[in-house]
Amino acid sequence: MDNLFCVLGGGDHIGASCYYLQVDGHSFLLDCGIRSTGPTRLPQLSQLTSEFLDGIWQLDQVILSHAHMDHIGALPYLDAGRDLSILCNPVTQALTELQLRDFDSLPQRFSSNRQRQAYESRKERVLSMIHPIGFGKAYETDEYKITLFPAGHMPGAAMTYIETAGHRILYTGDFSGQKELLCGGYYWPQGLPVDVLIMEGTHAYARDAWQQGYWNIERCLVHQLQLGRTVTLETTNVTKGIELARYLSAALMKSPCWFSGIYLDASMAPIAEAFENAGYQVYTSDIRPLLKPDDIGEQAIVIKKGHQGRSYGASINGDAFTLHADCQTLTHFINDVQAETTILVHAEPSGMANVSKGLDIGDKACIQAVDGETYLFA
Repeated sequence: MDNLFCVLGGGDHIGASCYYLQVDGHSFLLDCGIRSTGPTRLPQLSQLTSEFLDGIWQLDQVILSHAHMDHIGALPYLDAGRDLSILCNPVTQALTELQLRDFDSLPQRFSSNRQRQAYESRKERVLSMIHPIGFGKAYETDEYKITLFPAGHMPGAAMTYIETAGHRILYTGDFSGQKELLCGGYYWPQGLPVDVLIMEGTHAYARDAWQQGYWNIERCLVHQLQLGRTVTLETTNVTKGIELARYLSAALMKSPCWFSGIYLDASMAPIAEAFENAGYQVYTSDIRPLLKPDDIGEQAIVIKKGHQGRSYGASINGDAFTLHADCQTLTHFINDVQAETTILVHAEPSGMANVSKGLDIGDKACIQAVDGETYLFA
């Protein structure tokens, strides 16, 4: 068998992250997500069975990096009538179950109750196949070893380190160096050898754009507060909204404007509770659950999911806030890991953009992955 990496989704765009890795005779699937919009929301799982495997059941391992829907949302489609081994951090397991049971939009695609029921049954079977492993604790077989390391980004997010007889592969998943996040930044043990680095590159093509989102939200928010207004921040990602509350709580302490509190509306409550149950503090003296509208004080900040439902005061887009590594962190990570080959995924090159112009990595090999393409390595 060839050693190869195939992009089933989430290569040169963001969404439906799903990557097939074949190395030293073993088959791994890294994530299995959906796209939030568009006519084709699923990764190309059919490419697995048309080009590499007789059936999905032949996968040795499925590994989940974290519990955002663009990395886990297509899991029900891995139900092939036989058991799979699915690995992730225990926090990711809990959040994946919550996300797929309470925030899954795919059942809306089905026209009949029978189809929806069959889909829900497949979902529950796949969720029962998840086996949690803690950070730094290796999952070992006679022929390979898998170890997860903290990736930052969100609680439970993991970098995946795969060791086989002849190769060491690192898949970062989405990662961040931001220490102010609930889970802090990533941790990677210096000196571990890596042959192939599969790296998330959301901000690989933009040296300065990463920080602009923070500044723009903060500047707009301060302006509205100075006018004495309550403000609603709308986000399409619940976990992102919770992290935004934490960031603003710290940032506004340095601002001259006053606010009565940051409120997370009911749409945030299940994820916030799951974070707290896992040991990550969400609610503080500044950050509170929005139990009823009358609880909101003057000049308050409300964070809610989406554009539906009630808004309070002026509305601001909260999606410009990012949980991903900036260009400088990506460059540092590549130079720190010193892999023979880096494959960039989860990135959106614009026009003829060249990754080497964004990342200062000298003459190291860095390949921008493209959906549907297969990359061979020695």
